[in-house]
Parts: sequence; C-alpha cells; structure tokens
Amino acid sequence: DSRLSYSKGAYLLHMLRGILGEEPFFRAVRNYFNDPQIKYGFATHDQWVKHLESASGTSLSGFFSDWYTGEGFPVYSAGFRHINPATLQITILQEPSVPSAGFFEMPLPVRVYNATKSDSADFRLDHRYNGQVFEVPVRFEVAGMAIDPDFWLIRKVDKVTAIMDKPESDSGIILYPNPSSGTWYFTLQPGEVAEKAGIYSITGSLLAEEVPADLSVAAPWLKSGFYLIRLKTNFRVAEGVLIRK
Repeated sequence: DSRLSYSKGAYLLHMLRGILGEEPFFRAVRNYFNDPQIKYGFATHDQWVKHLESASGTSLSGFFSDWYTGEGFPVYSAGFRHINPATLQITILQEPSVPSAGFFEMPLPVRVYNATKSDSADFRLDHRYNGQVFEVPVRFEVAGMAIDPDFWLIRKVDKVTAIMDKPESDSGIILYPNPSSGTWYFTLQPGEVAEKAGIYSITGSLLAEEVPADLSVAAPWLKSGFYLIRLKTNFRVAEGVLIRK
C-alpha cells in the first residue's frame, strides 16, 4: 500500500523539514550523504535518525514512534475567540484517525485572518494535549482561521469554529474544567438557584436539557468539539461555551 510506504515516507521527510527547519534538515541530509560509514555502503533507519537529531539538537523518538512505527494521523478541530481586542484565544482538539493511534504531539501551524482576508497572521502552536488552549497576540479583529494552511502535516481538519460569547444578561457563566471529559461545574451568586440548563450545538440547535444537580452539568456523550450552554436561574439567564475534549 503506497500510502503507508512510499507516499507516506516522502511526506514524513517533508514534515521533518517543517518541524526542524530548513537549515538543520538539509545539514542532516548532507552529513548523512557524506558519512564514511554509510557512503557507498548500506544505511539503516537509526543512522538517518542520528544525523537528524545531531543536526537539530532535538530528540525525534516521539515523532518516529507516532509516524514511522505507528499508524493513523490526527484529525483536528479548533475554536477561536477574542478575549480582548489584542489577544486571541485558540483551543485545539485532536482525534486519531484510527482507534489504535495515540495522541500526536506536533507543532501545529495556524493562520488567522480578518473578514476581508486583507490581513493575516501565522502562528506555530506547540500542541501537546487534547483541548489545549493558546493565547496569541493579534493586531486586527479575527474572522477566520485555517489549520496547517500550507500542508506541512499529514492530517485532516474537521471544523474550525468562531466562538461568540453573547450572554443574555450582564454576567456569563463560569465553567470549569473547560475543556472537560464530559462534566462541567459552575458557580452561582449567593441565593441563586439553577432551574434549567440547555446544551446547544455551536449553530444553536438544542441537544439536551436538564435540571442541574450539585452545580454541575454532565454530558459525557458529547463528541469532541465546542458547544453552548444556557443556564436559567431564579435570577437570570446566562450563557457560556462548553469545550468537550
């Protein structure tokens, strides 16, 4: 199957070039070609990895465990929102393409742009765990975001969502932990009682409704992604964003 051998091998070299950088990658290539223990003879995988690590000063054991001896690839989703005019918060979610694959720890390139795409900014996010939250500086109002826009990675992008917090009262709801594995807790004001909680898709479709117990909402059946919650109490109606790992 060429997609797991020749084609994938070529793309792994492309990925290594992107991860290590132009100069260290091609220095490793030159050193590998000129190694007297290899030249005009036989070469092994370990010898190639040794030259890559020596030229870059970086351990690549995790990379080759995921990509060379492992299988599958990451499927990314993301949400973004302004937490102030100069700071953008980005949440990255990842699912493996096959159940046997683990988490892919990868530098993840993202590009954000304004509504007319006349201005943009590129960032390289060091993605280490599912649901990781990043804060990056921006000089314009971000209207869209692309994951790996220049195709440095073997990956699939599921969806990228702009999260708009629009509470119906002056105070939103504080949720924790967020991201969560399926249970979120919230805080209320003194004398406030939770009467009803609705969970909605990011497009506004009602998915579930319940009477919260113990200042918590449980929805372990939700898939990884971003959702809205609307909490009705005896004082107010507040909204927030749920992030499911």
